[in-house]
Amino acid sequence: GVVLFALGFIAAALSSMLTVPLGAVLAAEALVAPDAPGDPGQGDPRIRWGISIPMVAIATSAISADLPRAQVVLVAQVFNGMLLPIFGFCLLACINDLRFMAGRPQSLGANALLVPSVVITLFLALRVVVQKALGGTLSAGAESALAACASVLVAAAVVTATSLGADLARSAVASRKPQREAEVGANGGPDLDRENAVGGC
Repeated sequence: GVVLFALGFIAAALSSMLTVPLGAVLAAEALVAPDAPGDPGQGDPRIRWGISIPMVAIATSAISADLPRAQVVLVAQVFNGMLLPIFGFCLLACINDLRFMAGRPQSLGANALLVPSVVITLFLALRVVVQKALGGTLSAGAESALAACASVLVAAAVVTATSLGADLARSAVASRKPQREAEVGANGGPDLDRENAVGGC
């Protein structure tokens, strides 16, 4: 079991070494030159190498310096966990913005699944913040309750202070329109037949 886990961990690391720099290059090119011709990732080589080389160099330097690997991994994962709610809210805002998703607006059902997921990531991040800030003076239940209240308040503040609230409200209203149109059509059908019958007489 340990050997299989180690092999899987090495395979995941190799996959991340390939996908993370390439993903960063694609994102940078989309920001710098969104209308550039050619396939994605085949644009300006200065962007590609300017991102890929520092990313590989930082990892190589950390390994070459013989830093404590467990602490490096722990710090990196905590940092990723703190960034995850931020990227979650950014993703939620982008997919609900009609400037990006006019052809396929986000549905109410998809938002009903995505919003709690983003709030949960925020709760997990704030749970760590509360635990480290208070130094374990509260019980685990109290820390979780405080983190839950803080995550709800932060999420409400983000929704209120940005255009995300209006976008979420629009998706809720848009999801009700087909249902209302279907009800109107079902109720208006007999009335239209009756009017046609009266007109024919």
